[in-house]
Amino acid sequence: MVKVKLPKKIANDLKLMRKMVTHEKYLFNKVFYELSGETVVGFDDLPKEQKADIHDIVSRLYIFMKDNPNVYYTALINGYEIELTPEEKLQELYDNYEKRFLLSQNSAEKNYYQGVCHGITIARENLIKL
Repeated sequence: MVKVKLPKKIANDLKLMRKMVTHEKYLFNKVFYELSGETVVGFDDLPKEQKADIHDIVSRLYIFMKDNPNVYYTALINGYEIELTPEEKLQELYDNYEKRFLLSQNSAEKNYYQGVCHGITIARENLIKL
C-alpha cells in the first residue's frame, strides 16, 4: 500500500471531518451538506460561524476530490502523509545546514554553512512577504 502526499490544508480538513463523523453528535448518517448553497443543513444545534467553517471544509474537500479523485481515494484507503508547506521545507533545510555549521571543524566550512543559512533566511522572509 502506497501512501500519498496531501497538501497540509486538505490533510487537516480530512482529520477534522473524521473527528466530526466519529463523534457521537455527528454520526455520519446525520451529516448532510448542501454544497450548492451558503448554508450547511443538518447541524441545527451548531452556531452559524461553525456551520460556515464546516461548509468551507466540505467544499475544499469536494473540490480536491473532483480534481484529484485517485489521490483522494488512495488517501482514504491507504492513508496519507502531509506535504510540507514551502515555509516548512525552508525551515527543514535551514535546520539541516545549521547542524552542519555547528558540527563543522574549519572556518571555511563554517563560513559556507553560515552563508547558506543566511540565504535560506532571506528566502524565507521573502516567501512570507508574498
